[in-house]
Amino acid sequence: MTRLVLLLTFVLSLCPSPVLAQNWTEGSIIGVLPTALKGPTFIYIDGDGSNPANNWPHINLAPEVWHTLSLSDIPAPFTLPPDIKAISLLGQLVTSGTNSNAYCSAVFSFRTPGTDDTPWGYWGAAVSSAPAGAYRENWSGWVSIVYGRVEFWWRYSEPSCSKIINLSLQAYVR
Repeated sequence: MTRLVLLLTFVLSLCPSPVLAQNWTEGSIIGVLPTALKGPTFIYIDGDGSNPANNWPHINLAPEVWHTLSLSDIPAPFTLPPDIKAISLLGQLVTSGTNSNAYCSAVFSFRTPGTDDTPWGYWGAAVSSAPAGAYRENWSGWVSIVYGRVEFWWRYSEPSCSKIINLSLQAYVR
């Protein structure tokens, strides 16, 4: 009986998983920066979507609009290979209220370019726990990349609130 179980386990391990093949993208190479380097800023939003530090992607990212970001635009020395399947991002969302009655929040989502996914499945969120309070939320995650692009969406709850979304590129898989 033990031999039969071992034989079946071995045979099944040779068969590709239909679930894996249909729902997952696999990669075999992970690229990371040397420890002395900080990854480039991938997304930086300050307040209304402006980019005051002139960080990549060098455009204003207006709220509640899907923005297509192309990885081919990332400048040297952080230029990425063209066949990337996913990137790892790390950063913070910051909210703080200037209005004593406002609970402040900032949220964001990613999606595959060309899909019609709604942004309501938030990937990251920061919500102040008290009116006029400040809140920082650390965030990290892997984002799927298709043909070197990804779409990004964000919003905030209250125009009088201060909000920052700052995400840096940490690694890639291809």
